[in-house]
Amino acid sequence: MAKYLKDHLAQLSIDDNFESPVFMPFECGFQLQAFNGSIEDGEGAFSVQFLLNIGKDPINRTDIYVGAWANMNIKNAQVFIQSVEELLSGL
Repeated sequence: MAKYLKDHLAQLSIDDNFESPVFMPFECGFQLQAFNGSIEDGEGAFSVQFLLNIGKDPINRTDIYVGAWANMNIKNAQVFIQSVEELLSGL
């Protein structure tokens, strides 16, 4: 997910209208999608949608997701990316 957000920030710095494809890990426990926003002098924000898989519909056997839509501050995203990279480098 850190790489996904890092790649999104790189693209967003080129094109404010950039929308990343959906990020979904193999276990399909959640989905994340980063949308357009703006970066100027390292400041700004972009929109994200986060969906959590809470189970299956007993009738249709389709996945049920609940989620939220929010704005993510660029600096907070960078802190998250750096924290994950530091954690992984210590393994």
